[in-house]
Amino acid sequence: MNLRIRRSLKEKAKCLGLNLSQTLEASLEQEISRREQEAWLADNRGAIEAYNKHIEQHGAALSAYRSF
Repeated sequence: MNLRIRRSLKEKAKCLGLNLSQTLEASLEQEISRREQEAWLADNRGAIEAYNKHIEQHGAALSAYRSF
């Protein structure tokens, strides 16, 4: 894989003592996680909405046994 990084960013990272590999990996992990969460929510939106509607209409399961 080839990566291109603007020279100015590379120089700033070097001045700050940043490890480019670690920084890239951490950033990729965060972005991948964010996109996976978005995809999961999109895939399950219908079920989530149906569940929320059911709770609004019928209350939470076992709510009669809870004391608040």
